[in-house]
Amino acid sequence: DHIDATSITLADASNTAANLAHIPEAVSGDYQLVYELNIPSNPNYNIAPPLYNKDIHESIRFASFDRIAYYLEIDDEYVWVSMDTFTDDSRKIGVPCLSLECGDGVTRTVIQQIV
Repeated sequence: DHIDATSITLADASNTAANLAHIPEAVSGDYQLVYELNIPSNPNYNIAPPLYNKDIHESIRFASFDRIAYYLEIDDEYVWVSMDTFTDDSRKIGVPCLSLECGDGVTRTVIQQIV
């Protein structure tokens, strides 16, 4: 199925466009980088939210996307996962954390994932 709508990508990579070029869905889908994070060795998202390198979630209109994708790269190995949206709120698609600054903390069920 072709994905028409604007979707969201979370990535951990310094040169995201080049890194995503080898993933057909990332190239053919209409994805936009919303959050980018270099994950620290010992994150503690129980007390504070992640410090994103890039965060444009405020510019994403509510309910303007129907797919969400996550890209993670570690030591030249990567995983790409995309799915139907589990929220209409771009504030709730970043790295899960327990800090009150991270949203409602509710776990969502995901469907139609592509790994």
